[in-house]
Formats: sequence, C-alpha cells, structure tokens
Amino acid sequence: MSQSLEYLLLVDGEGRVLGRESKQTCHQGEGLLHAAFLVLVSDKAGSLHLARRSPEKNLWSGFWDGTVASHYLQTPDRPTRIRDKVHQELGIEAADPEYRFRFQYQASYQDRGSECELCDVFVLQGVATDNLRVNPAEISEFRTVDVDALKREIAADPGVFTPWFLIAFQRLFGPAAGAQRPKSGG
Repeated sequence: MSQSLEYLLLVDGEGRVLGRESKQTCHQGEGLLHAAFLVLVSDKAGSLHLARRSPEKNLWSGFWDGTVASHYLQTPDRPTRIRDKVHQELGIEAADPEYRFRFQYQASYQDRGSECELCDVFVLQGVATDNLRVNPAEISEFRTVDVDALKREIAADPGVFTPWFLIAFQRLFGPAAGAQRPKSGG
C-alpha cells in the first residue's frame, strides 16, 4: 500500500486513540506520536529471527530489525492486524503472540523524517525457519541468531540496528556489554 494512502492511529502517551493521519505526515519532521508494534519471533532453541529492512523502506532501509515491525491501522481489532502482518511478512499462520510491554520513543533518520511511536512489543516462540516464506518487499535479508551472540553484535556495532529494536531487545534481554542504551520515553 502506498505510504501516502496508509493512515496510522495517532495516540497519546497512554495509547488512547486521538485520531488518524497519513503515514507520510506522521513521519515528517520530529514525527507525530502513533501506535506501532514489534513482534520478535524465535525458534525452539530461543534464537531470534531478525529481518533486514527492505531497501524500499523510506526510514531505516537496510537496517537490522526485529522480525516484524509495523503500525496499527484504523481498525479496532489489533490482534488481527498483528496476525495479518506476520502472515504478510513471514508467510505463516501464527497464534497470537504474547504481549510483553510498551514503550514510547522518538528517533530521527537522516533528513528523511522520524519515528515517534508508542510501540507494543510481542514475542512469538518456537517458529522454525523452514516454515517461513519471507516477503522481499518488506525484508531484504533474514537470519537467526543466538541472543548472546546478538548482544555481542550490538555492543560492537549498534548502528546497524533500528532504534526501536535496540530498545525492545535490551528491555527483554538486558543491555549488551559496552553498548549504550538508546534513549526512549515512557
């Protein structure tokens, strides 16, 4: 769907819906606070499935991210939106992921715009990579990595990961040794 035709939910810091605005407008300047979600999918051993954002993405293209990151759209049924997005990006029918927490952050990207999100974080465990059919319009590369190895990668080069993934990962698994924690609100 075209970025200009997609409408995101504007929210307050508590997650109450205030209205809607185009995706393009939400990401201009410092951004408008909107509702988002991140699903971290792991295999049976607990290793995380990471996605490199497609070069078609306007913000943070080519950066490593959690498995599925997206926005809630104008719909009252958020679980359906999450399941649909997991199916669209990974090609799997999944049970509802487990909600873990919410955080608010703002991050600017070059001169292209910003994310200003209230982000819900979910986990989906026990998904084997042989079950996945990755959507190349969303994900340019895909890999599975052990959490301890990922902590070392983040400590060595946090700049190759999206800011929202770094916040979520560190809240779930603790900070990587030597890495600075990304700034966030909420």
